[in-house]
Amino acid sequence: NKSKKDIIPLEFHILNDEELFEPKDYKIEYNRAIMLIKNKDYDNALKTLEDILVENPPDYLKVRISYYLASIYYIKEDYYKSYIYYIFCFRDFRKEILPYINSISNIIFPKLER
Repeated sequence: NKSKKDIIPLEFHILNDEELFEPKDYKIEYNRAIMLIKNKDYDNALKTLEDILVENPPDYLKVRISYYLASIYYIKEDYYKSYIYYIFCFRDFRKEILPYINSISNIIFPKLER
């Protein structure tokens, strides 16, 4: 039976193609959010990404934003929100997301009442 202390949270993972990715929409805002993430300014990155999401960006950007929102919520230990955002972009970033989904499962499921 694992306690929370036994579970080591994962590090924040920037998408592998991020250096090559050039958004056609919301370029300044998106790039600012990525810079904030790289500087570990997760609160401002979260606000910037959520502001873009409210504008209903194209799907190609929505899935990337969802990945980063999920990862920020994961780092902030808001595992329920993190899980929801990871599920939204799972099809596009399956390889990157699986370790987080497994980690969230290991953290949350032991707490659920049986």
